[in-house]
Amino acid sequence: MWDHVQQLEGGLPVLVGPPAPEQAEAMGGAWGTIADLLSNLTDPDETHGAGVSRVVDVIADCGRLLSRSSAAAAVLQRADLVVLVTRPTVSGVAHARHGLGVAARVMNETPRSGSGLDRVTVLVVDDPSSPGSRKAHQRQVSDVLKETPGLQDVPVVGVLAHDPRTAAALTGMSPSGRGLDRSPLLKTARDVAATLVGQAQAINGVPQVQS
Repeated sequence: MWDHVQQLEGGLPVLVGPPAPEQAEAMGGAWGTIADLLSNLTDPDETHGAGVSRVVDVIADCGRLLSRSSAAAAVLQRADLVVLVTRPTVSGVAHARHGLGVAARVMNETPRSGSGLDRVTVLVVDDPSSPGSRKAHQRQVSDVLKETPGLQDVPVVGVLAHDPRTAAALTGMSPSGRGLDRSPLLKTARDVAATLVGQAQAINGVPQVQS
């Protein structure tokens, strides 16, 4: 696996996926093998005593989940936590409800305890065309899910700020400039990341550390 990884600026290792959905589908059963490798991936350069390799965290962008036959299904089934991203709009929430339904069916096919949605959370990306604050948008999406049969217990982890300038800088489309670390996007991203870590630890029975 590591032989196929590319290093982004800053040192982040990335395994680039197929460039088109058709190519991903053509890989067929290979996705199960890939998902197994990703779920047990260790860092060959770091060990923790007695030659034990450090297990690494993998963030997999699975794209749109349109059906249970999606190439992403194998990855979702082996994930400790699945984050479904939506916008606080009518169409965005409608697509999110459909995606959650598909995710539940896909993940319930694995021999793990609990329902598939026990490992799913929703992240809202703020939309300037929608009136209200970020907290209001989070509450609105949460209220819709609570009113939807079968989705009442799906949590909304938070809201990423609408921050085109920082997003452009992070993707290399504009000079980074100064103060990115204090930008709305990164501030909200840090809050979301901390919450996601806590959720993943709770799902996997890892004791919470109080700081």
